[in-house]
Amino acid sequence: MDQPVNWLAAPPPMVRPPITAKISAAPAVPASISEPKRNSIPAEMPNDLAAFRNWLTGDEQPEANWPGPAVLAEISPSPAMCIVLDMPDAGATGSQICSEPSYALLQNMLRAIGYDPSICGITSILTKPAMSGHLQNIEASHFRNRAARHLSLIAPQHILVMGDFASTCLFGQNAVDARHSKQKFNHSGSTIDATVTFHPRTLMQQPSLKAQAWQDIRGLAQKVQM
Repeated sequence: MDQPVNWLAAPPPMVRPPITAKISAAPAVPASISEPKRNSIPAEMPNDLAAFRNWLTGDEQPEANWPGPAVLAEISPSPAMCIVLDMPDAGATGSQICSEPSYALLQNMLRAIGYDPSICGITSILTKPAMSGHLQNIEASHFRNRAARHLSLIAPQHILVMGDFASTCLFGQNAVDARHSKQKFNHSGSTIDATVTFHPRTLMQQPSLKAQAWQDIRGLAQKVQM
């Protein structure tokens, strides 16, 4: 078997605490922030990508009550591949979902299989970093339905789903379990082929997972021609 490309060499020091088997969302949320119960996305969601992205930042979204600005990466319709993450990293602003270390690692992973990261779309399930307590009163179907519409409007040929939250939201399995099965994301009567692997954040915190991630990325290269 080929040796993995060393795209995880010398990871930068992390300021976040080490994760356990499950990725915890983040630091504790202030007691003054609360989230009303929302059971599902409204039936009427925009059918235009630009209008939908404006709707994502509206007051009716759960994230509207969370601190900080909404972060939406710039994306063009119909990319060969779209990367789906859980949420923007802490401190993310503008259109940069990932922190610089996470994005550098993601770029290196894609370049290792000959992909140009600049032509891959990237999005996240949430538009702001979630903190403890933010998600406890929100049904998972809320985010799945919203992500399904977003992906149907982006219309990628393939999606690379990274991390437990994104994998659970789209497939009902954490990344460890979902990566072992052939995944297809169903939406609007059609399907998108999917590859599931670990979030770059997780790979920097747990470098022992890099060999498994390399297997996933090599499999991706066989599925998507770019």
